[in-house]
Amino acid sequence: MNPPRVFISYSHDSAEHKKWILDFATTLRNRGVDAVLDQWDLKPGDDLPHFMETQLNEAQFVIMVCTEPYVEKANNGQGGVGYEKMIMTSSLLYYYR
Repeated sequence: MNPPRVFISYSHDSAEHKKWILDFATTLRNRGVDAVLDQWDLKPGDDLPHFMETQLNEAQFVIMVCTEPYVEKANNGQGGVGYEKMIMTSSLLYYYR
């Protein structure tokens, strides 16, 4: 049986927040969850939109770490968070039609 695949969506609020996310993802992996995290799986020069689209499509679950900056970026369509929100919203609209 394959472990559940989880994509972690978060905003890069601060170095401390990124460390917390890294620790959280590490804990998930140590507990048998296939956590996908940009800090591990995205390399400099990689196509960021393609990475987000592919990982959101392949994940069984998405964990959205909704800090205030995350919500603000999502609501304003800013950065990677705004793009991920657009992808997830369109997927939900397609799924529920």
